[in-house]
Amino acid sequence: MGDADYLYAFQQVIMPVAYDFNPDLVIIAAGFDAAIGDQLGGCFVTPSCYAHMAHMLMPLAKGKLVVCLEGGYNLASISKSALAVTRTLLGEPPDRIEVTKPTKSGAATVDMVRVYQCRFWPCLASESKTSTKVDALRAYQKQQLCEDFDMMELTVFRERISKSFKNQVLATINYADAVPLLVIFHDPYHHQTGQDPKIKRLADAEVYDTLNWYRERAINAGFAIIDVNFPNHVADADVCSLVIQNQAADEDVLNYDREVENAKRIAERAELAIYLWENYIEPNDSTAIFFMGIGSPSREIVHILNQRESFFQRITSILLFLDSTHPTLPSISDHNTYYLSKWYKQNSLVFVAGDHGIWNAGSAAGGAGIGGDAAAATANKSKKPSKRFGNVRRSEVEGGVNDMLVRHREEVLEFWGGKGRWDGGGR
Repeated sequence: MGDADYLYAFQQVIMPVAYDFNPDLVIIAAGFDAAIGDQLGGCFVTPSCYAHMAHMLMPLAKGKLVVCLEGGYNLASISKSALAVTRTLLGEPPDRIEVTKPTKSGAATVDMVRVYQCRFWPCLASESKTSTKVDALRAYQKQQLCEDFDMMELTVFRERISKSFKNQVLATINYADAVPLLVIFHDPYHHQTGQDPKIKRLADAEVYDTLNWYRERAINAGFAIIDVNFPNHVADADVCSLVIQNQAADEDVLNYDREVENAKRIAERAELAIYLWENYIEPNDSTAIFFMGIGSPSREIVHILNQRESFFQRITSILLFLDSTHPTLPSISDHNTYYLSKWYKQNSLVFVAGDHGIWNAGSAAGGAGIGGDAAAATANKSKKPSKRFGNVRRSEVEGGVNDMLVRHREEVLEFWGGKGRWDGGGR
């Protein structure tokens, strides 16, 4: 760890929390174990960096700052670093920092600290007033995808939905080229693992590795990728503020606002799906287009199929993963003609978790809404599901889609054109 890593931690975590806490007195335990030249510390922080960190703390508490020499194991490193800090306290500007970009591991560590601490310090969350730890996770994943797969953000030029989907739409730089294209619509990561969103533990690293297996296979096979994360909140403080902030409000009012927010979220997600199809997918020169839906965004893929006739004419196949947290299956609308249901049946593969309610005889898990009669269509195992629900397959996995993604890798490759097409990829 060096200067850039420490400054990144200060800028992203220490200073936002310090200003939020608003102390009356700041005491710095000035240990220089991390100083360059200290072999026991094993880090590479220069005197200039220590000076910059002290300089950032000086405006706090109206300048009431105490620096106490704490430790270190190299006298030369201690003396140089202490001198640099002292000069800064006396009013001299810190020397210039040469390296300003944090290391990959350093940035990842700091970003994960933000993820875990943002529930205690809201100042560490993203810009949106309705942001959660999911936003921090996506920001972290965006950085990783940009570094590992040369992805970039695709801008949503639609004022009504642009705030909700900032950082959510990424693509490889060749997404519009004449190559096969894989489009991934997925849930935020704590939903992918089948966890309740209220649970504070985040099994994010495992999920990243699971999806990266598919991404890496696709890129090594010459594919372009568009990766879309569908958040479970909307960037509208007027809609969400009552639900989030006013805990003492009447429960009926809170329930109404939750329904309004949910309706807005569904509408925005559907609008985004159509927007991406019309602006970033349909117009490009892709030689083949493969859609992959993970969790609730599977509904948005089928929504495009229902709303845009050009969709099935360009699409090669649709692959969906649904666990028991998604009680209804997306389906072809009643008003659509027979040939569309037939096409969907022939060109889709829909994995449904083994513990999903639709596999229970007499279950009413299908519920109302999209795919509401899926339970009735599948409760009797001797009866094949309707073509409207695609090529539905019961997974042996009884759990979250993360486990399903691992279990069905080979079947997915076969569905996407055979293993030979994908040789040499994956990790």
